[in-house]
Amino acid sequence: MTVFSLPVRLCFSAYDPSDYPQIKKIKLTSSSNYLSGTAEVKWNGSTPPSAVISASKQDAGKTLTVTLDTPQTIPHYASDNHAEVYLPVVPVTFPERDLTIELFEDGKEVPFYTKEIYKEVVVARGAIKGIKLTMGTPPDLPDAELVTNTSELNDAIASGKTYIKLSANTTYKLPAATNKTLNIIGPKSAEVDLSDVRPGSFKGSTLTFDGIFIDWGPNGNNYRGSNLTSCTFNNCHIKGVFWGYAGHLYFNNCTLDVNGDKIWTYGATSVTFSSCDFYNTCQNAILMYADNNEFRCTLNIHNCHFFANGPSNWGENAVVEIKPHKSSTVAKVNFTGHNTKSKNLSWVRITARAGADVTITVDGEVVNL
Repeated sequence: MTVFSLPVRLCFSAYDPSDYPQIKKIKLTSSSNYLSGTAEVKWNGSTPPSAVISASKQDAGKTLTVTLDTPQTIPHYASDNHAEVYLPVVPVTFPERDLTIELFEDGKEVPFYTKEIYKEVVVARGAIKGIKLTMGTPPDLPDAELVTNTSELNDAIASGKTYIKLSANTTYKLPAATNKTLNIIGPKSAEVDLSDVRPGSFKGSTLTFDGIFIDWGPNGNNYRGSNLTSCTFNNCHIKGVFWGYAGHLYFNNCTLDVNGDKIWTYGATSVTFSSCDFYNTCQNAILMYADNNEFRCTLNIHNCHFFANGPSNWGENAVVEIKPHKSSTVAKVNFTGHNTKSKNLSWVRITARAGADVTITVDGEVVNL
C-alpha cells in the first residue's frame, strides 16, 4: 500500500503551562502551499508516485484544521512530557516564514496561541517531520546582557559577562571563549552559528544554551566540537553534526536534525540525551567512536525518539553504534524511560569490539549483546 500523506509531528510544551488552556483544535496555514482538498497522484512508472493538492480544484485550501477527540494538556517544558499530535500533510516544502500554527481551546474560534515558523520546513517521503514548540518566554537570567549582533556578543564575553540574552531573528557567530562560564538564552528565532568551532575553542569552559537554534554547519567539515568542561543544551533546535570532546554534554528537550549523518560522542566523558527528538539520521543516530583511539564514555538516553530515513544500502542501522577498537576502551550505554525508534533501526550495534568493556543497560538491567 502506498501512503501519499505524511505525518508532521507537532510537540508542545510551555515555560508556564498555567498560562494556557487545553488544545482542542490545531490549524496550519501556508502562504504558498495547498494543504487541504483533492490531491492528484502523479506517477511516471519508475520513480515513486507523488501526491499534489491541485489548485484548480474548488476544495483546494491553504489551511488544514484538525480537531482532537480529547483535548491535550500542555506540560511544563522541563518535564519529560509534551503534548504530541500527528497531522497528515502531502509532500511539500514550506519556505521560511511560510507556515503558521494556531492552537484553539474547546468552543473558541480565536486562537490562544499563534506561531509563525521562521525556518524552512520540508515534508518528504520516507521521513517524519517534527516541529517542537515551547510556548511562552524563557525565565530571564539574572543581570542578562542583551546583545543584538555578533560584535556585541563578542564584547559581552570579553568583558566577563556570564548571562547573555540574544535578540529574535538574528544570527550570531560565537567567538572562542576559553575558561569561561556562559549562559546564553534567546527565542528559537535567534541562531548561533558554531560551524567554525574547533577543539580548542572553549577549552576549560562551561556553557549553557537555552531556547535557541544551533547550527553546526554543513556535513563534511569534521571535528566540530571543543575540549570544554561541560555544555548543556536546553530546549534547543540543533542542526548538523558535531563531535564530543573531553567533558560532559547534556541535551534536554532538544530537537536534533543531523542532516543525514550522526552525533559523535568521540572523546566526551559522558553524553546525556533527555526527552530529545532525532531526525534525518543515517545508519546511526549516535556513534561512540574515537578514530581507533581508546575512549571512556557513558551515554545516557532517556525518553527520546529516533526517526531515521537513511539508505538501506548502509547495512544494519542502529540508534547507537559502538566501535571500541581498543581493549582499554570503556563504553556504557544506559536506556531509561520510554524511548521509541523507527522500524528500520535496531537499538545498539557493536563493531570492532576488540575485547573492550562494553555495558548496555535498560532501566538499570544489564543486557547482553
